Amino acid sequence: VIQWTEIANYITHSDLQGQGSVTYRTDYKFIDRDVTIGKAYDYRLSDVDYYGIKTAHSVSSVTVTPPRISL
Repeated sequence: VIQWTEIANYITHSDLQGQGSVTYRTDYKFIDRDVTIGKAYDYRLSDVDYYGIKTAHSVSSVTVTPPRISL
């Protein structure tokens, strides 16, 4: 059983607020700054429509790698 923790939502992070019904593409992003290098994380995006219906989307798995340093 996977335990999910909400780390951001459209109420606390204004960048995630929906645009409503628009004719152009809208991209959203959230940067999770509370991660550990070498650790794997699973993220699941959910959206809430105007009627309050929540839709959970597929899981994205990410392993955090150290930043590349150029000399």
